[in-house]
Amino acid sequence: MYRVELGKLGRDDELGKHVTAKVAEMVTLFEGHFGAGKLRPLDYHLVEGTGWDKVIQGIADMEAGKLPKKPVVKVQDE
Repeated sequence: MYRVELGKLGRDDELGKHVTAKVAEMVTLFEGHFGAGKLRPLDYHLVEGTGWDKVIQGIADMEAGKLPKKPVVKVQDE
């Protein structure tokens, strides 16, 4: 497991452009793998509530070993 710096995605600097280009490449590859049934989502634990504070809570709970599965958090209602 690695933490990522999503803040660089879409940025107009050298690293941001590189990250954005790599993510765009991977999206196409992942779509093909998902469509072919080669990749499936992991089991997950849906954190109750919405918002960035719940993201922070989910990460803290995961790192503390309080969650049985990877956390998924809704950052806003649809």
